[in-house]
Amino acid sequence: MTLGDWIKRAMGRGAGEDELSFETACVQLTTQIPRPTDRRADPRVLPFLPIARLERAMGESLCRIRNISAGGMMAQCADPLEADEAVTIEVHSDRRIPARVAWIREGNAGFRFDAAVDVRTIFSSGRPRIGYRPRPPRMEISCAATIRIAGIFHHVTIEDISAGGMKVALPKRVRDGTPVIVTVDHLKPVRGRIRWWKDGIAGIAFDRMLPFEDLILWLGKRIEIASVMGAARRP
Repeated sequence: MTLGDWIKRAMGRGAGEDELSFETACVQLTTQIPRPTDRRADPRVLPFLPIARLERAMGESLCRIRNISAGGMMAQCADPLEADEAVTIEVHSDRRIPARVAWIREGNAGFRFDAAVDVRTIFSSGRPRIGYRPRPPRMEISCAATIRIAGIFHHVTIEDISAGGMKVALPKRVRDGTPVIVTVDHLKPVRGRIRWWKDGIAGIAFDRMLPFEDLILWLGKRIEIASVMGAARRP
């Protein structure tokens, strides 16, 4: 698939379901290499996942980042790769990551970074690329939160969060468009609206994008808390 083909697919995307807007690159707070799963991304979503450039011995290639951690990433690749092939992943103009192909499966590939990277900043200075509409990456993290809906407070668990919204476990269905206020420790209360609900999971779109710096500081605090709790459990 040529760069022109990717651009045409991106520009030709029609209006999709609100749920699709939450399908962005998933950032994991681990050093493990993301593994293949049975779940495939909807083709209406793929053009808007972050695009990275692969520098290879035989030339250049493009991929869409599906999942990324400090130790590696999973991506849909435009060209076939070889197992253990050495590549350099260019996320943006000043972020190039040496890596090797760890696994290949049905057009997707896993990459093992030569050295761990800071996932909190990997997309922070990226510039928009031709062929996709930039979206904030999801931070896959589980923590407690409180949501106020029509004056009633509900205790929920966050499934993931980005600068533009979050997914929460919400057993009772709530009408789309319902305004909410989300309160999370170490983050200012955030106003938003329910965008969709499915199988006990609700998507919330914030009225205003969270400042990236605030999100990074909050994420750093969550990592700090997790580290302290992990140390306390050790014998």
